[in-house]
Amino acid sequence: LPGIFNLISKVIRAAHHVKKITFEVHGIDKKTAPDVHALLTNSPLAVGIALALMKLESFENPHFLSEILFANKDVLTELVLRRCRYSQAQFKALCKQLVVLEHLKAIDIHASLFSNGPAIQTLIEGLSSKPLLKRLSLQFFHFLEEDSAFLAETIQKFQNLEWLDLTHDQLGFLGCSFLCGIVTTLPRLATLMLGHNDIGTLGSTMLFKKMKTNTSIKELYLKRNNIGPGALKHIVSMITNNKTLKILDLSYNMLTQACCSRIVDALAHNYTIIKIILNGNKEPMKFDQ
Repeated sequence: LPGIFNLISKVIRAAHHVKKITFEVHGIDKKTAPDVHALLTNSPLAVGIALALMKLESFENPHFLSEILFANKDVLTELVLRRCRYSQAQFKALCKQLVVLEHLKAIDIHASLFSNGPAIQTLIEGLSSKPLLKRLSLQFFHFLEEDSAFLAETIQKFQNLEWLDLTHDQLGFLGCSFLCGIVTTLPRLATLMLGHNDIGTLGSTMLFKKMKTNTSIKELYLKRNNIGPGALKHIVSMITNNKTLKILDLSYNMLTQACCSRIVDALAHNYTIIKIILNGNKEPMKFDQ
Protein backbone atom coordinates (compact mmCIF):
# COMPACT_ATOMS: atom_id res chain seq x y z
CA LEU A 1 0.00 0.00 0.00
CA PRO A 2 1.33 3.48 -0.84
CA GLY A 3 2.83 5.19 2.18
CA ILE A 4 2.29 2.22 4.52
CA PHE A 5 5.91 2.12 5.69
CA ASN A 6 5.88 5.84 6.42
CA LEU A 7 2.69 5.38 8.44
CA ILE A 8 4.18 2.46 10.39
CA SER A 9 7.26 4.54 11.12
CA LYS A 10 5.17 7.41 12.54
CA VAL A 11 3.02 5.12 14.68
CA ILE A 12 5.86 3.21 16.34
CA ARG A 13 7.80 6.39 17.09
CA ALA A 14 4.74 7.92 18.74
CA ALA A 15 4.33 4.93 21.09
CA HIS A 16 6.38 6.29 23.98
CA HIS A 17 5.62 3.50 26.48
CA VAL A 18 6.34 0.56 24.19
CA LYS A 19 9.25 -1.59 25.46
CA LYS A 20 9.68 -3.95 22.51
CA ILE A 21 8.56 -4.01 18.88
CA THR A 22 8.54 -7.14 16.74
CA PHE A 23 9.05 -6.73 13.00
CA GLU A 24 8.10 -9.90 11.13
CA VAL A 25 8.46 -9.38 7.39
CA HIS A 26 7.68 -12.10 4.82
CA GLY A 27 8.79 -12.22 1.20
CA ILE A 28 10.89 -9.08 0.83
CA ASP A 29 11.59 -8.55 -2.88
CA LYS A 30 13.31 -5.90 -4.97
CA LYS A 31 10.19 -3.71 -4.92
CA THR A 32 9.70 -3.60 -1.15
CA ALA A 33 13.36 -3.83 -0.09
CA PRO A 34 14.06 -0.05 -0.21
CA ASP A 35 11.03 0.72 1.99
CA VAL A 36 11.93 -1.99 4.51
CA HIS A 37 15.51 -0.76 4.55
CA ALA A 38 14.41 2.86 5.13
CA LEU A 39 11.96 1.89 7.87
CA LEU A 40 14.58 -0.08 9.83
CA THR A 41 17.58 2.21 9.34
CA ASN A 42 16.23 5.77 9.54
CA SER A 43 15.97 7.23 13.05
CA PRO A 44 16.67 4.03 15.00
CA LEU A 45 14.24 3.35 17.81
CA ALA A 46 14.96 3.67 21.51
CA VAL A 47 13.11 0.49 22.42
CA GLY A 48 13.92 -3.22 22.16
CA ILE A 49 13.46 -4.77 18.73
CA ALA A 50 12.78 -8.37 17.73
CA LEU A 51 13.50 -8.65 14.02
CA ALA A 52 12.23 -11.60 11.93
CA LEU A 53 12.86 -11.66 8.18
CA MET A 54 11.32 -14.55 6.23
CA LYS A 55 11.88 -15.48 2.57
CA LEU A 56 14.38 -12.70 2.07
CA GLU A 57 15.87 -12.57 -1.42
CA SER A 58 19.29 -11.31 -2.50
CA PHE A 59 19.21 -7.69 -3.70
CA GLU A 60 21.33 -5.17 -5.55
CA ASN A 61 22.35 -3.73 -2.18
CA PRO A 62 24.78 -6.33 -0.79
CA HIS A 63 24.75 -4.61 2.61
CA PHE A 64 20.95 -4.68 3.04
CA LEU A 65 21.00 -6.86 6.16
CA SER A 66 24.22 -5.66 7.73
CA GLU A 67 23.12 -2.00 7.46
CA ILE A 68 19.80 -2.77 9.17
CA LEU A 69 21.55 -4.63 11.97
CA PHE A 70 24.14 -1.89 12.49
CA ALA A 71 21.46 0.83 12.60
CA ASN A 72 19.70 -1.05 15.41
CA LYS A 73 22.75 -2.44 17.20
CA ASP A 74 21.82 -0.74 20.48
CA VAL A 75 18.24 -2.03 20.63
CA LEU A 76 18.10 -5.35 18.75
CA THR A 77 17.29 -8.17 21.21
CA GLU A 78 16.08 -10.99 18.93
CA LEU A 79 17.07 -11.94 15.37
CA VAL A 80 15.26 -14.50 13.19
CA LEU A 81 16.30 -15.28 9.59
CA ARG A 82 14.43 -18.12 7.87
CA ARG A 83 14.14 -19.28 4.25
CA CYS A 84 16.41 -16.45 3.13
CA ARG A 85 18.57 -16.39 0.01
CA TYR A 86 21.78 -14.40 -0.04
CA SER A 87 25.34 -14.88 -1.14
CA GLN A 88 28.08 -16.29 1.04
CA ALA A 89 29.71 -12.86 1.11
CA GLN A 90 26.46 -11.27 2.34
CA PHE A 91 26.07 -13.91 5.01
CA LYS A 92 29.64 -13.46 6.24
CA ALA A 93 29.04 -9.69 6.47
CA LEU A 94 25.90 -10.43 8.49
CA CYS A 95 27.78 -12.73 10.87
CA LYS A 96 30.43 -10.08 11.49
CA GLN A 97 27.67 -7.69 12.57
CA LEU A 98 26.71 -10.10 15.35
CA VAL A 99 29.73 -8.86 17.26
CA VAL A 100 28.32 -5.33 17.63
CA LEU A 101 24.81 -6.45 18.67
CA GLU A 102 25.43 -6.09 22.39
CA HIS A 103 21.86 -6.71 23.57
CA LEU A 104 21.06 -9.76 21.45
CA LYS A 105 19.46 -12.50 23.58
CA ALA A 106 17.90 -14.77 20.92
CA ILE A 107 19.19 -15.96 17.53
CA ASP A 108 17.27 -18.16 15.07
CA ILE A 109 18.96 -18.73 11.70
CA HIS A 110 18.16 -21.26 8.99
CA ALA A 111 20.98 -22.07 6.59
CA SER A 112 20.74 -21.02 2.97
CA LEU A 113 22.67 -22.20 -0.09
CA PHE A 114 26.04 -21.47 1.54
CA SER A 115 25.52 -23.96 4.39
CA ASN A 116 29.11 -25.16 4.78
CA GLY A 117 32.72 -24.03 4.77
CA PRO A 118 34.02 -20.60 5.81
CA ALA A 119 30.54 -19.14 6.30
CA ILE A 120 29.86 -21.50 9.21
CA GLN A 121 33.19 -20.64 10.83
CA THR A 122 32.33 -16.93 10.54
CA LEU A 123 28.91 -17.56 12.08
CA ILE A 124 30.36 -19.41 15.07
CA GLU A 125 32.97 -16.67 15.56
CA GLY A 126 30.14 -14.13 15.65
CA LEU A 127 28.22 -16.22 18.17
CA SER A 128 31.25 -16.47 20.45
CA SER A 129 30.80 -12.78 21.31
CA LYS A 130 27.30 -13.41 22.68
CA PRO A 131 27.78 -15.08 26.11
CA LEU A 132 24.43 -13.74 27.35
CA LEU A 133 22.34 -15.62 24.76
CA LYS A 134 19.18 -17.27 26.10
CA ARG A 135 17.85 -18.87 22.89
CA LEU A 136 19.88 -20.27 20.00
CA SER A 137 18.46 -22.04 16.94
CA LEU A 138 20.67 -23.04 14.00
CA GLN A 139 18.86 -25.30 11.53
CA PHE A 140 19.67 -26.92 8.18
CA PHE A 141 23.42 -26.36 8.41
CA HIS A 142 26.01 -28.97 7.50
CA PHE A 143 28.43 -29.04 10.42
CA LEU A 144 31.67 -30.84 9.69
CA GLU A 145 33.71 -32.39 12.50
CA GLU A 146 35.81 -29.26 13.06
CA ASP A 147 32.66 -27.09 12.94
CA SER A 148 30.96 -29.21 15.61
CA ALA A 149 33.99 -29.01 17.90
CA PHE A 150 34.17 -25.21 17.49
CA LEU A 151 30.41 -24.89 18.03
CA ALA A 152 30.52 -26.99 21.21
CA GLU A 153 33.37 -24.87 22.56
CA THR A 154 31.35 -21.72 21.84
CA ILE A 155 28.09 -23.01 23.33
CA GLN A 156 29.92 -23.83 26.55
CA LYS A 157 30.23 -20.08 27.12
CA PHE A 158 26.45 -19.59 27.09
CA GLN A 159 25.73 -20.10 30.77
CA ASN A 160 22.36 -18.31 30.44
CA LEU A 161 21.18 -20.46 27.53
CA GLU A 162 17.64 -21.80 28.01
CA TRP A 163 16.77 -23.11 24.51
CA LEU A 164 19.05 -24.87 22.01
CA ASP A 165 17.76 -26.09 18.64
CA LEU A 166 20.23 -27.81 16.28
CA THR A 167 17.67 -29.68 14.16
CA HIS A 168 18.65 -30.84 10.65
CA ASP A 169 22.36 -30.03 11.10
CA GLN A 170 23.87 -33.40 10.07
CA LEU A 171 25.80 -33.64 13.34
CA GLY A 172 26.19 -37.41 13.28
CA PHE A 173 27.88 -39.39 16.04
CA LEU A 174 30.99 -37.16 16.19
CA GLY A 175 29.00 -33.95 16.39
CA CYS A 176 26.86 -35.40 19.16
CA SER A 177 29.95 -36.56 21.05
CA PHE A 178 31.29 -33.00 21.06
CA LEU A 179 27.97 -31.48 22.12
CA CYS A 180 26.41 -33.86 24.64
CA GLY A 181 29.11 -33.38 27.25
CA ILE A 182 28.73 -29.61 26.95
CA VAL A 183 24.99 -29.00 26.80
CA THR A 184 24.20 -31.19 29.78
CA THR A 185 26.36 -28.94 31.96
CA LEU A 186 24.60 -25.67 31.06
CA PRO A 187 22.76 -24.74 34.28
CA ARG A 188 19.71 -23.08 32.68
CA LEU A 189 19.22 -25.14 29.52
CA ALA A 190 15.60 -26.36 29.58
CA THR A 191 14.95 -27.35 25.95
CA LEU A 192 17.32 -29.36 23.74
CA MET A 193 16.32 -30.17 20.15
CA LEU A 194 18.61 -32.50 18.15
CA GLY A 195 16.17 -34.09 15.72
CA HIS A 196 17.16 -35.21 12.19
CA ASN A 197 20.89 -35.46 12.92
CA ASP A 198 21.62 -39.19 12.46
CA ILE A 199 23.41 -39.39 15.82
CA GLY A 200 22.64 -43.12 15.90
CA THR A 201 22.62 -45.56 18.79
CA LEU A 202 26.17 -44.69 19.93
CA GLY A 203 25.61 -40.94 19.95
CA SER A 204 22.28 -41.21 21.73
CA THR A 205 23.77 -43.60 24.31
CA MET A 206 26.35 -40.96 25.25
CA LEU A 207 23.58 -38.40 25.62
CA PHE A 208 21.30 -40.67 27.67
CA LYS A 209 24.16 -41.41 30.10
CA LYS A 210 24.66 -37.68 30.64
CA MET A 211 20.92 -37.13 31.02
CA LYS A 212 20.66 -39.59 33.94
CA THR A 213 21.87 -36.95 36.37
CA ASN A 214 20.94 -33.77 34.49
CA THR A 215 18.80 -31.36 36.52
CA SER A 216 17.98 -28.60 34.02
CA ILE A 217 16.72 -30.07 30.72
CA LYS A 218 12.93 -30.47 30.74
CA GLU A 219 12.35 -31.18 27.04
CA LEU A 220 14.50 -33.46 24.88
CA TYR A 221 13.71 -33.95 21.19
CA LEU A 222 15.51 -36.72 19.26
CA LYS A 223 13.21 -37.38 16.31
CA ARG A 224 14.66 -39.29 13.30
CA ASN A 225 18.14 -40.12 14.60
CA ASN A 226 18.42 -43.84 13.77
CA ILE A 227 18.38 -44.78 17.46
CA GLY A 228 18.15 -48.57 17.72
CA PRO A 229 17.57 -51.27 20.39
CA GLY A 230 21.19 -50.97 21.54
CA ALA A 231 20.27 -47.76 23.33
CA LEU A 232 17.30 -49.27 25.18
CA LYS A 233 18.92 -49.95 28.56
CA HIS A 234 20.31 -46.41 28.63
CA ILE A 235 16.91 -44.91 27.77
CA VAL A 236 15.31 -46.93 30.57
CA SER A 237 18.07 -45.95 33.00
CA MET A 238 17.64 -42.27 32.11
CA ILE A 239 13.86 -42.43 32.60
CA THR A 240 14.27 -44.23 35.92
CA ASN A 241 16.90 -41.86 37.35
CA ASN A 242 16.16 -38.45 35.83
CA LYS A 243 13.87 -36.30 38.01
CA THR A 244 13.60 -33.24 35.76
CA LEU A 245 12.67 -34.31 32.22
CA LYS A 246 9.03 -33.69 31.25
CA ILE A 247 8.91 -34.33 27.48
CA LEU A 248 10.88 -36.97 25.56
CA ASP A 249 10.58 -37.33 21.78
CA LEU A 250 11.97 -40.59 20.33
CA SER A 251 9.69 -40.71 17.30
CA TYR A 252 10.70 -42.13 13.92
CA ASN A 253 13.75 -44.01 15.14
CA MET A 254 14.60 -47.74 14.93
CA LEU A 255 13.09 -48.92 18.20
CA THR A 256 11.10 -52.17 18.08
CA GLN A 257 7.71 -52.80 19.63
CA ALA A 258 9.40 -54.60 22.52
CA CYS A 259 11.67 -51.58 23.08
CA CYS A 260 8.72 -49.21 23.13
CA SER A 261 6.94 -51.40 25.67
CA ARG A 262 10.01 -51.43 27.95
CA ILE A 263 10.24 -47.64 27.72
CA VAL A 264 6.58 -47.23 28.65
CA ASP A 265 7.00 -49.68 31.56
CA ALA A 266 9.90 -47.59 32.86
CA LEU A 267 7.51 -44.68 33.35
CA ALA A 268 6.18 -46.49 36.41
CA HIS A 269 9.39 -45.34 38.15
CA ASN A 270 9.21 -41.75 36.89
CA TYR A 271 6.89 -39.04 38.20
CA THR A 272 8.02 -36.05 36.13
CA ILE A 273 7.68 -37.12 32.46
CA ILE A 274 4.25 -36.04 31.22
CA LYS A 275 4.72 -36.85 27.52
CA ILE A 276 6.76 -39.41 25.61
CA ILE A 277 6.54 -39.66 21.81
CA LEU A 278 7.24 -43.05 20.24
CA ASN A 279 5.22 -43.07 17.03
CA GLY A 280 6.87 -43.86 13.71
CA ASN A 281 9.44 -46.33 15.02
CA LYS A 282 10.45 -49.57 13.28
CA GLU A 283 7.38 -51.32 14.59
CA PRO A 284 5.03 -48.42 15.37
CA MET A 285 3.05 -48.36 18.57
CA LYS A 286 0.65 -45.58 19.44
CA PHE A 287 1.50 -44.08 22.80
CA ASP A 288 0.23 -40.60 23.55
CA GLN A 289 1.62 -40.44 27.05
